[in-house]
Amino acid sequence: MNLLASTLTLEIINLNPKEIEYYVRTKLLKNLIKNLGDAKPQIRKTSHYCLLGYVKTYKSFDELIPIYSTYGLNSNEWQLRQKSINSFQSILIMEMKFLNWGSGEFRKIFELLMARLKD
Repeated sequence: MNLLASTLTLEIINLNPKEIEYYVRTKLLKNLIKNLGDAKPQIRKTSHYCLLGYVKTYKSFDELIPIYSTYGLNSNEWQLRQKSINSFQSILIMEMKFLNWGSGEFRKIFELLMARLKD
């Protein structure tokens, strides 16, 4: 286990469930999105399933939308953009009941996806 992973584990152990959700949202989700563009398929797959697990656990898709947008869809790396779109679409189809279809964030990402059709 590397130093970062052991430090994260020790920090999480002493948190209550609400603090864990905040910690995951603020410190881990952006790295999971960035990992969707990794060269290793297993890292991409694991990151996607962690994002899916977040949605299933916290019953919220809305928290992921700005993170997908900022770190995935607006990336300069074509593979990260492509894999972010694939991951987003997959989670959306599987867990659409947790998405607030009327939110401003969903509208923004939908417009961004439309602009990215050329990718």
